[in-house]
Amino acid sequence: MKRFTSIVLCVILMLVTFGSCSKSSLDNTSVTEPFNLSETDKVELQNHRDEIMSNTSLEEKAEVKKLNASKDIVYTSFNATSSEYSFELPTINIDSADAQEMNAKIQSDYMPKIDDAQSSGMSYILYIKYDFYVNDNILSLVIDLAISANNEHHYDVYNLDIYTGKTIDNTDLLKYKNIDEASFLNTLTELYKNKFDALVGANKKIAGDFYTEQYDKTLDASNCNIQTPMFLNSNNIICVVAKIYAIAGGDFYYYILNTDTNSNSIDSSISSEYVLPDSDKRLYEISELKNLPADKLQLAINEIYARHGYVFKTKEYADYFLSKSWYNPDPNYIPDDSTFNSIEIENIARIKELE
Repeated sequence: MKRFTSIVLCVILMLVTFGSCSKSSLDNTSVTEPFNLSETDKVELQNHRDEIMSNTSLEEKAEVKKLNASKDIVYTSFNATSSEYSFELPTINIDSADAQEMNAKIQSDYMPKIDDAQSSGMSYILYIKYDFYVNDNILSLVIDLAISANNEHHYDVYNLDIYTGKTIDNTDLLKYKNIDEASFLNTLTELYKNKFDALVGANKKIAGDFYTEQYDKTLDASNCNIQTPMFLNSNNIICVVAKIYAIAGGDFYYYILNTDTNSNSIDSSISSEYVLPDSDKRLYEISELKNLPADKLQLAINEIYARHGYVFKTKEYADYFLSKSWYNPDPNYIPDDSTFNSIEIENIARIKELE
């Protein structure tokens, strides 16, 4: 391939050299085409030259136009913390109309909630935080809003070309990854099925017809489709924000699913805040738990206590949970089975089986 490219470039150079000679120097000279190229060959040659030039790295051809050259491509423009909440809002530092439209939407969507929390002194929102990832020319920004009452999450996703400043939609992401829509939809369907089964499969017999109803809603084309919010993670893998219907608690919950199906383990959650993010909402299978090392299993049990405000006497655990934004220590909390729901009690029992 390299030899072919070299030959092509030599041909281009010779053509340019011949073409650049002045007319006067050729008046008395009989000149023939060096390789007798047809017009079709010339077009193909020029197309190949254009292809070679297009493969020049983006860093060599373009630069990111920032609003503030001293700041990162995404930076925290607002943050506030109290014993009740932790808020962190991002600004996309790209000088383009689409980026500014995204920034305006972030402000209009989240600032009223933040203002309400700060003025009332109490908040149903546990935290607002974000992550961003840059893969080649694609910036993906993910904002995570967690509700304190039931650890429910809502996600907003933004994708932007950092060089053109234009919005990147799902079709663009699939083209970038060279994935056709039909095969992606098949992958998505399997992910939704597996997530639904992992969350509520153990209660299928108990839920009966309601299980089937929620399963059908999860996989319905209006819910499971290529328009679902998606982004590229730090490993350049497409992740989706999946709406999975439930049989207990809320009608549905949102989850981040990695389309690399080998990566959807417990530890692949977008957030590092929890060992078992849903231990108060769903039963974890032994097959899931047995993949955790012993220290993680112990943390998983303590995590259930920590959700209720248990104050840890061991410094190691106290420091660990104090580093988590959701942890609110309550000196008056006395652990007792009556304070746990049935799912928490069963998860504790299953974890202890593996210790």
